[in-house]
Amino acid sequence: MGKRLDYTKLAAEYPNRGQQIYRELIPLRALLQKNYGERLDCTITSMACVFGEGHYSEIETIARKYGYDGEKCGTNPLTVRRIMRDFLQHWNMPGKPRSAYGKGVGWNFTTIKHLIHGKAPVVLNLWDDGRGYYHDHSVTIIGAEEYERARFLIILDNWNASMSLIDYKKLSVISSINWVEK
Repeated sequence: MGKRLDYTKLAAEYPNRGQQIYRELIPLRALLQKNYGERLDCTITSMACVFGEGHYSEIETIARKYGYDGEKCGTNPLTVRRIMRDFLQHWNMPGKPRSAYGKGVGWNFTTIKHLIHGKAPVVLNLWDDGRGYYHDHSVTIIGAEEYERARFLIILDNWNASMSLIDYKKLSVISSINWVEK
C-alpha cells in the first residue's frame, strides 16, 4: 500500500512543483468511517460530510434502497446521484444532484475548481489514486490547489481527521464525481 499524501510530505515528494498559483478550500469537518456504520461505508460517510453528520443514518437508509451493503460491496457509484436526490427530496432541500463520470472525459480539474469556487463539496468515487494508497474508495473533495507544475485535489478521506491530497495527474480516469448544484 502506498503512502498517504498530506502537507507534511508535499515538499519532499514534490520538490519541483513550483510556486502555488491557486488554492481554494471549503471548510468542512472530517468524518471518520470507523465512527459510523459498516466497513465499506466510505460513500455514505462522504455524503454525510457534505450534508451534515447528523444525517448519516438517513443517507444509509436511502442507500440501502439502491443496493448498499456495507459489509460486502459498499455503494455502487452509479447510484450516488439517486441517493442524493432522494435525500434532498426527503428534506425538501434546494439543489439538483449532478454526476460526471471519467476524469478527463466527464470532468477535469477546471470542473473541480468551478465547483469548489461555488462552495459545492464533491463526492469522488475513485478506482485508484495512482499512488497506491486509495483504491475503490470514496472521498470528499473540499478544495483544489495548483502549482506551476502540479495540481492537487484537497480531500477528506474518511480515514484521517486531517486533509489529504490527491495528485490530479496520477488519479485514474476510472472515477466519478457527485455534487449538488444550487
